Amino acid sequence: MLLPATTAKVFEQALTSPGPRSSSVLALVFGGLVSLWANIEAAVALQFALDMAYETSGDRGFLARRLRALALVGVTLVFGGGAFLLLIVGGPLGSLLAPAGGSWFHFLWTALRWVVGVACVVVLISLYDYLAPNREERRWRLLSVGGAVSTALWLGIAACYSVYLDRVGHTSRAYGTFAGVITLLVWLFLTAVAILLGAELNRELERSRR
Repeated sequence: MLLPATTAKVFEQALTSPGPRSSSVLALVFGGLVSLWANIEAAVALQFALDMAYETSGDRGFLARRLRALALVGVTLVFGGGAFLLLIVGGPLGSLLAPAGGSWFHFLWTALRWVVGVACVVVLISLYDYLAPNREERRWRLLSVGGAVSTALWLGIAACYSVYLDRVGHTSRAYGTFAGVITLLVWLFLTAVAILLGAELNRELERSRR
């Protein structure tokens, strides 16, 4: 529900079409290094964006930013991966885990995956706000007003975007085989917008208190 079908096909094809065995190890190592560097640079861009949102001064420098980016990539893998596993692929995963004749499991699993999945999103956004901006005075808050708004915005935007593409949009006709990648990039862009809007709101609330 939170991921368009065309975007889901990108992950499905990556899992079901691994490529020739002879080059799988080399491709795995090379692809892993490229992916790590891309994620580090994305985390660096997140630091710059949240620096602007919180109007911070100063710069950590090239090395310090990338070391901090490693921490951001780590929390993204843990909490973002948990949210993705529960909220995006939690339905099919629950079908695999369901015991035979356990009709109660579906309701229990649905409630559990949504509660824990949303909690992972809340913790991830709060860690972004704490770790990414270069602020002298920082205080970690599990749930701020901006964090709650970012979480609600992300859930709403992702659901609406998914429903629109699955029922109204025709990206496959316009972009062909690139439709899945393009919709994924737009989905990530909308996720970033939700995070930055929450940070801007937190900054304005701090300003009004002062």
